[in-house]
Parts: sequence; structure tokens; C-alpha cells
Amino acid sequence: MGRIDPLIGLGVPTLGRVSLAWAGAYRRMGGPLGSNMVEIPVHNKPIGPARNEMMQRAIESGCSYLFMLADDVLAPGDAITRLLQRMWDDPTVHLATGVYWTKTWPTSPYLWRGMQRGPFLDWKLGEYLEVDYAGCDCLLIRLSDEIKALGPEWFSTEWLWEAEQPAPDKLATEDF
Repeated sequence: MGRIDPLIGLGVPTLGRVSLAWAGAYRRMGGPLGSNMVEIPVHNKPIGPARNEMMQRAIESGCSYLFMLADDVLAPGDAITRLLQRMWDDPTVHLATGVYWTKTWPTSPYLWRGMQRGPFLDWKLGEYLEVDYAGCDCLLIRLSDEIKALGPEWFSTEWLWEAEQPAPDKLATEDF
């Protein structure tokens, strides 16, 4: 039998806040029955380059999808299968994120509609919805030809809010 390409690459960008045993536990998150997954950890790199490396390694491994989970997010055991089911239900969906919340009070979801309009709050638990911006710390990416063509700099913190801005904002994250 020939090589079996993994269905999903599991990317965990980490600065060492949790152990690799913690990250390995996410390897055992429920994927589809009979599917193969490959671990793609990236250690001690800035978040943008870490995510880009995970993308490249997942593509090189022949993965159909990449699931990224940050080392400070606790996702339910069925997160991968729920996000994957969303993509299987709608082949036009290339990115699906789980909703997770800030660690500050009052807590807010990492979801936005509109530039600098505050968090998007008009949704219900279990609802699938389109947003303009979202956090990437519980993200499933379909590694389609369209997504691959956007690389190799898929993620960056070097972007501007406005064309006239002289330099990237220090608060810029790779999520947008």
C-alpha cells in the first residue's frame, strides 16, 4: 500500500506556556473515524512566522486541512469534527474558527464585523455566522488551491489600518 496523506495537520504555536504533553493531548482530539492526523508543533517563534511554518509543513505533508490551536486556549474535544463538518457541509468555506473569549473582564468573543467597531455580539450559541475578522487560536483551514496561492506569507503582524499610516501598529496581530 502506498503512502496515506494525512487529512488534517494539527498546528500548535507555542512559547512554552504549556508542556508538549498538553499539546499532544490535542493530537487525540476527535477527528473523523478512520482519518489520519499529523502533529506540526512550532516552538519559540513569533506568532506570524510560526503560523506560516505550520501552513507550509501541512501543505508539504499533503494535509487537506490544518487545525491551529493556541497553547492558551482550551477547546472542546469535538472542536475539530464540528469545524470540519461545517466545511464538509459547505465546500465554499475555507476558514472556520471556534469562538473563544478574552481573559479580561468583561469578557468578549474574538469576533468582529466592521473595522474597529468592537466585538461582534449578535449571535447565538451553535450558530454558524460570517465575520470580517476573528481570532486564529482555534482555527480550521481548508488547504485549497485558493488558500495555498495566498502564501507563503499567510499570516503577518506587519499590516496597516490605513494606507497613510507610516508603520504597522504595535497592537497588530496576525488574526486580521
